[in-house]
Amino acid sequence: MPIVGGGRSAVPASQSASNFRDAFAALRQAGQIRLNPALSLPFLDIFSRRSEVSEVVSATRVLWGQIIVVFTIVLVAVWAATQWTAWRLGFQGQLGSPWFEVAGLPLYPPPAFFWWWYFFDAYAPHVFMEGGAIAASGSFIAIAVADRALLVRP
Repeated sequence: MPIVGGGRSAVPASQSASNFRDAFAALRQAGQIRLNPALSLPFLDIFSRRSEVSEVVSATRVLWGQIIVVFTIVLVAVWAATQWTAWRLGFQGQLGSPWFEVAGLPLYPPPAFFWWWYFFDAYAPHVFMEGGAIAASGSFIAIAVADRALLVRP
């Protein structure tokens, strides 16, 4: 097979995969290759038969709904960590003025948690470690949701 341009084959990838598959099948029928049936993984055949798939999903299609859901999960988790930390610290005045109040409950902006952690960690490290766990849990949940969303991709 001729080699041209930086070590790449002149044969298209789909044709080269087909040639390889045909050569492998011929060697197997001739008895020169024996496969252990216990090691046979039929689900891996999907990688060698890409050209036979009837519907191909374009990689350029951006799934904005999934992106928004993932970012919303992270935002809600960070905001929950902020509110939980403010509650554990008794909504002290040193935390700064709240963003707004709902039914007498002060609501702080979501990134306030990180500012407080930087400035007040020495005074209540256990509170900020728990708040950090709440914030980080959002990332893990978002990863799980994104992973599952890939399976049901339209």
